Amino acid sequence: MALVLRPPFSQNSFFDAWNFWSFADPTHGNVNYVDAGTAWNEGLVQVNEKGQAVMRVNTDDYVGNRKSVRLHSHQVVNKNSLVVMDAEHMPTGCGTWPAWWQNGPNWPAGGEIDILEGVHDDDMNHATLHTTAGCTASSDASHPSTGQLTNAQCGFINGDNSGCGYADVSTGNNGYGAGFNAAGGGVYVMQWVDSGISVWFFPRGSIPADLVAERPMPWTWPAPFARWSTNTCNVDQFFRDHITIFNTTFCGDWAGATWYSSGCADRTGYSSCAAFVSEKGSAFREAYWTVNYVKYFQQ
Repeated sequence: MALVLRPPFSQNSFFDAWNFWSFADPTHGNVNYVDAGTAWNEGLVQVNEKGQAVMRVNTDDYVGNRKSVRLHSHQVVNKNSLVVMDAEHMPTGCGTWPAWWQNGPNWPAGGEIDILEGVHDDDMNHATLHTTAGCTASSDASHPSTGQLTNAQCGFINGDNSGCGYADVSTGNNGYGAGFNAAGGGVYVMQWVDSGISVWFFPRGSIPADLVAERPMPWTWPAPFARWSTNTCNVDQFFRDHITIFNTTFCGDWAGATWYSSGCADRTGYSSCAAFVSEKGSAFREAYWTVNYVKYFQQ
């Protein structure tokens, strides 16, 4: 069945399709998400001369949580969808925790799909599902994946919120962070259908022609790096009514917890992620998104 672009895409009105979410960070990051007025007035968002959407963090040196933006889409995504994001640049650097992801209502009951996510100066993307108990990760012979399964348990059980994820070991170092930026970025795609959920990454210069032409044929593409089969994680049971989200937070439950193991404490000379983020705004000049588009296709 053909995938149809819905709604029609408009480059010039990118930010009109999103809500600015300005509440306390649920992942306990050292961040202040700001409202739309503050974001525009302080230059944290813009549409640049190339028509690209840019989302920055504050880079002033001051003491306190760092200002950033978190965008929630107006568009709601359900099964039989393909969501596509083309970015030229993404946030990177010690203390950062950027993500492009989807979330359903009443977390974790509506499910969460983390499509592009990592921390610090990682060079590898991690795609992850979060659900209620009863969902586990698996691919199958007829629907393989090329990534490395890092955890099979998707459900939020006994306080464990790790989720089930794949590391994109097949892409090299151009799928995340500085390597992604140096290569001119690329395209991330999430497909949600009866048979399961899949995530692809296509580097710049390797984007399928059918996708560029807005007539995607994912059944002709190489295997995704992440795939969760509905055989062990029923998509009808665990996922519904998703919005798409961009955010850049700092430290928090993941980046804060890996401050030492990542080597950032040694590289920055700071024993605390929170202190580094608070005091060294000039260190976050690479912590920005440059997005060409987000497109939604529906069967």
